[in-house]
Amino acid sequence: MIYRLIDAKKAEIPVNRSCGLLGVSGSGYYAWKRRKASVRQQA
Repeated sequence: MIYRLIDAKKAEIPVNRSCGLLGVSGSGYYAWKRRKASVRQQA
């Protein structure tokens, strides 16, 4: 959920700034972006 928010706002707020404000790592965000959508997410 947090990563989706970061992704939605990346045009307005830099990813590294959003990650810092929300207390998540930038590497975690980029790992999330590389992952394929699960069957549940595709439904």
